[in-house]
Amino acid sequence: MYVASAGTAYTNSIWDEAGREAGIYKDSDVIGKASNLHGWERTGGEAVTANSKYLYIAMTQGAIDRMVLQDYLPSKTNWYCVRRYNLSG
Repeated sequence: MYVASAGTAYTNSIWDEAGREAGIYKDSDVIGKASNLHGWERTGGEAVTANSKYLYIAMTQGAIDRMVLQDYLPSKTNWYCVRRYNLSG
């Protein structure tokens, strides 16, 4: 979890039933989430930080054997990356 100076909290978890692996919270309310991180062998939980302009999420993209023809990576392969979002996700 990363908490900005204004009190906005950004999370990065491996799984969230509501699809908010990368959630954005303020004053105990959900105010957003980073898009396109839920399912399809995408997982977070590694790291999260932000600056005055962007949210950064460390994540993993795993292989989906049946999806190779749709530009997913080959079987038994993982990509590790940092995705950048605007502060609203």
